[in-house]
Amino acid sequence: MRLEKTLTSLLFPLMAFLCAFQPLSGIEVEERAPIGTRALPREERRALQQQCLMMSQKEGNKEALEEKTLPSSEMNAKAYVTTHDGVFHSPYKSGFVIIFADGCVEWIGDPVYSLNDLSRLYPGSIFISWAVQLEDGSIWEVPYSDRYRTLDWFASDSLIVVPNDSWFSSYDYKLVNRNTGIELKSNLVLGPFVNGYYTHWIMSISYETREVVLEDNSIWRVCGWYQDILNRWMPGDVLIMGINNSPFSMTLYPNILINVDDNAYVNCRCIY
Repeated sequence: MRLEKTLTSLLFPLMAFLCAFQPLSGIEVEERAPIGTRALPREERRALQQQCLMMSQKEGNKEALEEKTLPSSEMNAKAYVTTHDGVFHSPYKSGFVIIFADGCVEWIGDPVYSLNDLSRLYPGSIFISWAVQLEDGSIWEVPYSDRYRTLDWFASDSLIVVPNDSWFSSYDYKLVNRNTGIELKSNLVLGPFVNGYYTHWIMSISYETREVVLEDNSIWRVCGWYQDILNRWMPGDVLIMGINNSPFSMTLYPNILINVDDNAYVNCRCIY
């Protein structure tokens, strides 16, 4: 009897442990666009991004003053503006994402375990973090300490991606849940599914007029201060649409396009 109780006391925690680590959807093998295949080194890229941002803010401030449309200090920062509906994303799943060298992805939904636990369980992985997957297949890392804040997100929620312009942050973007108001710092770790239904990519570029044509035939004009970043882009690059949250430049260029291959974004607007 005592032996039976001992075995039972050992068996149930083991079963609970194994069940907790069941993946959300097994190992995913669908190909995603890799991040930063032509990216500048991080510090150089962040410096260039900040320089473009500051110059675009000055331009936006000057034109707003000329037109007497300077944003009010009472402007609601959450009143985002867009020129294309593709900026509205939805959360497909959240959990621990385990990425392997061959590009395969596995998800673990239970938030109680530590990153060290998962590192020991998946010694062949190259990346482990709590993350959110959007409808296009792109995967966004969020801070481990914020993992519980994603558990009440629904597939029907509306998410947008905005820049995180804090120079001292290690996160380039923020995911904003428009239904709950929650904003989470985030980094893009894997791009959208290759040739996916919700995936956007560049069909052609005019560097002179700063116009980018996408696969949905939309035409985007890029802010002139982002020319140096635009010059690095090429047809075929995969893009993710977001919103410009800078209070001065957003009136002229309310959107951003994030280039997955270059791992950088530009302020822009959709003109057709």
